[in-house]
Amino acid sequence: RLVLGCGRTLRALVDALPRQTVPDIEIVQAMGNIGHEAHGIDYNEIARQAAEALSGRVYYVSAPAILGKRAGKARDFIEANPGLRHSLSLARQADVLVVGLGSLESDQLYTQAGLIDPAELDMLRGRAVGDICGRFFDRQGREIVTPFADRTIGIDLHDVRETQVRIGVAGGEDKVEPILGALRGEYINVLVSDEITVRRLIALVAHEHEEVVKRES
Repeated sequence: RLVLGCGRTLRALVDALPRQTVPDIEIVQAMGNIGHEAHGIDYNEIARQAAEALSGRVYYVSAPAILGKRAGKARDFIEANPGLRHSLSLARQADVLVVGLGSLESDQLYTQAGLIDPAELDMLRGRAVGDICGRFFDRQGREIVTPFADRTIGIDLHDVRETQVRIGVAGGEDKVEPILGALRGEYINVLVSDEITVRRLIALVAHEHEEVVKRES
């Protein structure tokens, strides 16, 4: 069972999949949909395209990625929708998870789509460095509980850690800290990136180590 996130880099990966038949493969969305602001890179579109390339069965999470403030809690919404509940239960039983890594610095899809208020995102600045499927974490990999956590429809970071193969797909200067946090939090155990990004990641870790040595000497 393959569970997929969203994002431009992940879309490029799916675009590159050779058409083949993988027997009995199931493709599942990791999170609800972002909407028109994410046209072409949204969870449902990426899951659909991957299922088409691999001749697999696709399971959609047909709901907003984050419910509006007046819509109640995600838990109650999921409980009231059996099909949605089934898809999410499959997503939590992934054999392989492939996700993009969001950056607090540059990724504004959730606010652009009106799923969260800019003020809610601003509350995370200086604390969180990135997210996986709307679940935010800091540079040390510690989860940052958001004001919209109980409105988020999708897998959580515990589900991510429970998956055996956890692939993060990300590149660019703004993704260095999210990658570091995801690695430290053990949210990914495979990284697909580019040489420049990886070199910047290594340099950041080396700089942090030097600072620790200075403080301790």
